[in-house]
Amino acid sequence: MKQTEERQTSLETGHAGGFSLIELLIALTIFSIGLLGIAGLQLSAIKGNISAKHLNRSAVLASDQMERLLAMPYASIRNGSADVSEGEKTFSLSWTVTAPADKDYKSIEVICGPKTTSGDTPSRGAVTMKAAKVKVD
Repeated sequence: MKQTEERQTSLETGHAGGFSLIELLIALTIFSIGLLGIAGLQLSAIKGNISAKHLNRSAVLASDQMERLLAMPYASIRNGSADVSEGEKTFSLSWTVTAPADKDYKSIEVICGPKTTSGDTPSRGAVTMKAAKVKVD
């Protein structure tokens, strides 16, 4: 009979065996804050991927234009610009040709980047390539 008296139910002692409602609410709050942090990191990763995609496309377009300019005859190379549409994005492409008076070469600079809303040549996220075309007689 002593054993039954020593064993007290959890209701009699006031110690519940499970979690209380407050403990669950605190755990859910902490979990929610963690999920919000992860969602913020995910948004940053998506923006970074889009920026990298545009930078990569700018590099490819600038390289293609540089190859076209270097393949042209020496006398035909001149300054210029163009807008290139790639799906939902438009890229601004410009090239500057400089020919020093006493030299037999032309310096070529190609700049390409996502077009800005003002229409200016972009400075942020732009790719610049430089090369020289030597005059061959």
